[in-house]
Amino acid sequence: LFYSPVLSVDISTNIWSNNYPTLLVWAALRELDIMYRGHKTASNWDSYIEAELLNLDKDAIEQEINSIDVLEG
Repeated sequence: LFYSPVLSVDISTNIWSNNYPTLLVWAALRELDIMYRGHKTASNWDSYIEAELLNLDKDAIEQEINSIDVLEG
């Protein structure tokens, strides 16, 4: 999930642009915000990004739980 080729001239898509385009845009806007206004205002983007990443974590956990048929013990 976390290893993805860097976007370049020859490769125009990756896992983030295919599956999570909003997160990709938010991360790009965060970087622009840092460049233009500094790190303090980027914390607004951080909260949006972190909330969405938390939802991705929850989805991954739910998928893993659903894939377990029988609990061992």
